[in-house]
Amino acid sequence: MKKITIEDLETFQHLGALSVNASNTRALFLVSQAAPGENAYHHTLYEYSAGHLKKHISLKKASQFAWLDEETVLVPANKTDEDNADDQAGLHVFYQYHLVEQTFKTRHVFPVKPSFIDRVNDTLIVTLTLKESEWDLVDASKRQGILDAKKKNQAYEEITDMPYYFNGPGFVSGTRKVLATYDLKMQTLTRLTDFDFSVDIVRVDPDTEMIYYSGKPHQAMQDVRSNLYQVDLHTSTHTLLSESLTYMIKEIYLLAGTPIVAASLMDEYGMNQNPDFYTASSNGLQLLAEFRGSLSNTIGTDMRYLGAQKWTTLNDALYTVITVDDHSEILRLTKTGALTTFYQLEGSIDGLAAFEDGFLVIGMVGMDLQELYRFTESLLEPLSSFNHAFTTTHSVIHPTPLVVDKKTHEVKGWVLDPNPESTEKKPAILNVHGGPKTVYAPIYYHEMQVWANEGYCVMYANPRGSDGKGNAFSDIRGKYGTIDYEDLMDFVDEVIDQYNIDPKRLYVTGGSYGGFMTNWMVGHTNRFKAAVTQRSISNWISFYGTSDIGYFFASDQTAGHPLRDFDTLWEQSPLKYALNIQTPLLFIHSDKDYRCPIEQAQQLHAILLNEGVDTELIWFKDETHELSRSGKPEARKKRLRHISEWFKRYA
Repeated sequence: MKKITIEDLETFQHLGALSVNASNTRALFLVSQAAPGENAYHHTLYEYSAGHLKKHISLKKASQFAWLDEETVLVPANKTDEDNADDQAGLHVFYQYHLVEQTFKTRHVFPVKPSFIDRVNDTLIVTLTLKESEWDLVDASKRQGILDAKKKNQAYEEITDMPYYFNGPGFVSGTRKVLATYDLKMQTLTRLTDFDFSVDIVRVDPDTEMIYYSGKPHQAMQDVRSNLYQVDLHTSTHTLLSESLTYMIKEIYLLAGTPIVAASLMDEYGMNQNPDFYTASSNGLQLLAEFRGSLSNTIGTDMRYLGAQKWTTLNDALYTVITVDDHSEILRLTKTGALTTFYQLEGSIDGLAAFEDGFLVIGMVGMDLQELYRFTESLLEPLSSFNHAFTTTHSVIHPTPLVVDKKTHEVKGWVLDPNPESTEKKPAILNVHGGPKTVYAPIYYHEMQVWANEGYCVMYANPRGSDGKGNAFSDIRGKYGTIDYEDLMDFVDEVIDQYNIDPKRLYVTGGSYGGFMTNWMVGHTNRFKAAVTQRSISNWISFYGTSDIGYFFASDQTAGHPLRDFDTLWEQSPLKYALNIQTPLLFIHSDKDYRCPIEQAQQLHAILLNEGVDTELIWFKDETHELSRSGKPEARKKRLRHISEWFKRYA
C-alpha cells in the first residue's frame, strides 16, 4: 500500500451542488479538483440519469448552474471574443446548455453576479449582493460611470454597519442581499426587495408562484434573528408571516405547498440552541413538531469543497439531514408533525435529493471519500468511483473508537494507530475540532491520515461543547476552557493508558475553536512537547470588535459584555495565561480570516516572542478562515507541511 502524503491533496475529487430537475429524473452535480499549475480548483458538471453517469463540461473556476427545464441548464461560459470582452468589463455571461444535445444556445448577460434560486415559468428567482449605488449597473448608459467610481474608491471602505466584512466575501459594508427576478425572454432584472432590507434564506414554490424568504430591516448592528415573509410573484405583494425579530430562522422548507421553518427562540441555550419545526401562514408561526436536535451536517473533515442542499421532499414528507452523536441521519417529517428516523448512515451525508422513487446522496461512508450513492428501501448503492482507487491503493488507517465514562456523560473519540503491533513507544497528536458546536466522526480526514502515516498516533474526540448530543451537552457558554478542557485532557489520559504512547512526545493542534483550545491548553499544562494553533482565538475582548461574528458570538458564548463583564471575558481568554506558556507554539493564520482575525494570533505571538518562548507565525496572504478546507491547493499543502515539520522539530 502507498503511503499517504501531503501531495495527495491534489488528487482528490470533491462532489457538491447536487440538484435534480422538476420531474426527479435527471440529477446534476459538480466534481471539484485541483487544477495543475493554476493553484486553483476547477469544477466539472456531471449528470446521473437512466442508470448512468455522464461527464458534461468544465465550468473551470465557476461553480454555479440553474435548471431551466427538464433538459436545459444555465451555466457560466465564455465562448466568444464578445464573451471575453464582457467578462473583462465585469459582466457575467451565461449560456443555456442542453444536456441531451450537449450544445450551447441562448446567451444571457448579467450586470451583477446572480445567485440562482429557482425558476417559475419564464422567470428566474435570484439574489444579488450589491450596494444601492450599484443597482444602476443594470442600466448600460450608467454602467461605466459606476465602475469608474467604484475603482476610484476601492482604496478605502466607509464603515457604517456590522458586520462590515465577512469571512469569504470580504468587505460587505453598505451592501445588501436583494431578492430579484430575471425575465428569460426579455433578459431584464427586476428588484423585489429594497436596500433598507437584508435577505437571508429564499425558497420558491413554482406551483403557487409564491416566494418565501427570511430577512430583516437593515440595522447598524445586524440581529441574528430574522423575520419570515411571503411574496406573490403576480402582485409583488410582501406579507410578514412571523412575529418581528422573534426567531433565529435556520432553514425554510416547502412541503406540499406549505412553508415549514426550522427556527429557535434562543431562550434557553442562546444562538446555538437547536431548532424546532413550525408551519408558517398569515397567522404567524405555529409549532408543528418539537425537535431540539442538530439540524444539517456538522461533521468536520478537510475532504469537502462545495456544499449541497441537505433536504428534499418526496410523497408529501420532508426528509432532512441531521447530526446524531457522530454520524448523519435522515429525519422524516410529515405534514401532521410526525418525526421519525428514516435512515442512519455510519458516515457523513453531504448532499440529499429526491430522485425517481428514492434518493440520491453525496456521502462519505466509513473511510471512503465522497461518492454519489442511490438510496432506496434502506439500501445504499454506490453510483460513482471518483476516489475509490485512492482508498484501495493507499495506507488508510482506520480509527478505533474510545469512550471515556465521566458518570454524568461520555466523551467519545477515536485513535488512529499506525502500527498496533509495535512495542515501541509512539508519539501522539491531539487534534481538536472547530466550532465548538461541530463533531468529529470516524470518516476520512486527510491531515490526520498524513500524520498517522508518518508514525504518530492521532487522537481526536467530541468533548462537551460538541454537537450531536443535544442542547445541554453543547452548551459551554461562560465555561470555555473549563469543562471542555477537562474532557479533552481526560481523553488524552485514557489514550495513554490504553495505547503504547510516549507521554513525553505529546503534541496538540486545532483550528478556530480548536485553535482557542490549543492556546488554552499550553497556558494551563506543560504536558505537550509542541503545539500548533490555527485560525485561533486568544482574546475574547478584542474578538468582539474585530470578528465578523464577534459582536454577537463573543457575548453569547462567554456570557458577558466585553466592558460590563470584562473579567468574565478575560478569564476565558488564553491571552490572560500567556506568561505560563513554555510549550513551543507555531501560529498559522490567514490575513483575510475575518472570522478569527489575524490579530488574535499576533497578540499571543508577540507576548511569547518577548518572553523567549520558541514560536513562529506563518502568515498566509489572501487566504480566509477556510484555509485548511478550501484554500488554494499550494496554501493547503504548505500549511500541512509547516505543521508536520514543527512537530518533527521537537521530536
